[in-house]
Amino acid sequence: MKKQKGQALLIVILCINIFLVVVLVTSNLMLKEMKIQGNIDDSMAAYYAAEAGMEKAVLDIKDGVPSLPYNSPIRSFSTGYTWQYSIENSDPYIIHGIGMKNDSKREIQATVKQSATGGIFWPENWKEITP
Repeated sequence: MKKQKGQALLIVILCINIFLVVVLVTSNLMLKEMKIQGNIDDSMAAYYAAEAGMEKAVLDIKDGVPSLPYNSPIRSFSTGYTWQYSIENSDPYIIHGIGMKNDSKREIQATVKQSATGGIFWPENWKEITP
């Protein structure tokens, strides 16, 4: 009987250690997934910011761009993202929209020309440029 004393304590300590390892591994995986999701969210926000820059470029072309090539000032917002655009050429216009959020940066390029009926500018060849 004396040899069996303390075995229950060792089994409990072993079970607690196994449970602790499982909890730590699971927590580590969850933290990595949260970081990946944050990076995806930042990348999407940067893409939409680049799209906003493209839309602003089209509006500025309709209103008349001062001189080409034109680089807009960098616009920052309280939500943490920034965007900028540039316009090159005039027939057709080549526009670049650049969006940034934290460490993510996305750039879009398109050509824009006036429709056959006049007045409306249509983006063509819309593509993302990977840095």
